Amino acid sequence: MTRKSGGQGKGVAPGKWPAAKLEHWPIEKIKKDPRNARTHPKDQIAAIAKSMSEFGWTMPCLVRENGQLIAGEGRWLAGKQLGFADAPVIVARGW
Repeated sequence: MTRKSGGQGKGVAPGKWPAAKLEHWPIEKIKKDPRNARTHPKDQIAAIAKSMSEFGWTMPCLVRENGQLIAGEGRWLAGKQLGFADAPVIVARGW
């Protein structure tokens, strides 16, 4: 039995998974998705910021090629609050 990398998908060659590449973008290049129904109360952003202060930015945001957030708005808001100049992102190119 052949095993695939988690989430790699059918027909994707090993090492070619689009989400495998981590990039660092200026935090101001990333934009909120106005259609995002999820909201983040101030206390939740504060809790994320506290964790990021202790452990760093450990989970990247997922963004469209135009910079619009797909996932990770809470981390992005906390990073902005902490004054981070850039953010780790995975870009959904061609998804």
